[in-house]
Amino acid sequence: MWNRGQSSRFTGVAYYKKTSYRDQVGCTRQGKRGYLQGTYKVASHRWITSSCG
Repeated sequence: MWNRGQSSRFTGVAYYKKTSYRDQVGCTRQGKRGYLQGTYKVASHRWITSSCG
């Protein structure tokens, strides 16, 4: 996943295995690239303001 976000309001984007932002499986910080481990499919994602790790 490549996060090309530039808004200073958010720290990253979180990814979830289930709809409605349930069961978080990963997070990619703003301006960075991340890799999701496993064979699951992402069902929802959203911008976050909390720490992305």
